[in-house]
Amino acid sequence: MRREHTKFMKDRRGVSDALVMLLLLALGAVVVAGIASVLMTKTPKQTAPIATISITPTQGNVLIKHEGGDSIAYTDIQVMVYSYPSMSAATGYPKTLNDADQTTELNPDTLFNLGDVRALSDLDSGTYLVELLYIPTQTKIASTIVTVSSQQSQ
Repeated sequence: MRREHTKFMKDRRGVSDALVMLLLLALGAVVVAGIASVLMTKTPKQTAPIATISITPTQGNVLIKHEGGDSIAYTDIQVMVYSYPSMSAATGYPKTLNDADQTTELNPDTLFNLGDVRALSDLDSGTYLVELLYIPTQTKIASTIVTVSSQQSQ
C-alpha cells in the first residue's frame, strides 16, 4: 500500500494543467478590470454646438445673425476681431457676444437663438476678420472677412 501512495504523490500532471488554467483566468480578470477602470474614469469630451451663423457688414457695423442649429449662451461666445491683413486685434476685442449691441432678439433671454441678431457697431472703416469662438472648447464656430464702411450722415 505504501508503494501505491508514493506513486500517487509523484504523478502531478493534472495539478500542472489546473494551475495554468487558474493563472490564465486570473490574468484575464486583471486585464478586463484594468481596461474597465481606464474607460470608466475618462470624462466625455465637450463638443462645440452646431449652428449656422452669418456675419455680414452693413452701413457702419457688422451684423451677427443666428440662422439655425443649436442655441448658445451669449456668454459662451467670444467675438474676436482682427484688422485684415495685419491680423492685429481691433480695439476693444475680444469680448463676449453678450457685450455686442442687441438689434433683434426673438426670445429675450440669455441664449443666442434662431433669428437673433447682434451688431458690432464700434468698428471703424476698414477690412476685418471676424471670428466667433465657443469659449468652453475654444472651437471656432464662425469666421468671415468683412469690409466696414463709415456711416454717411444724411
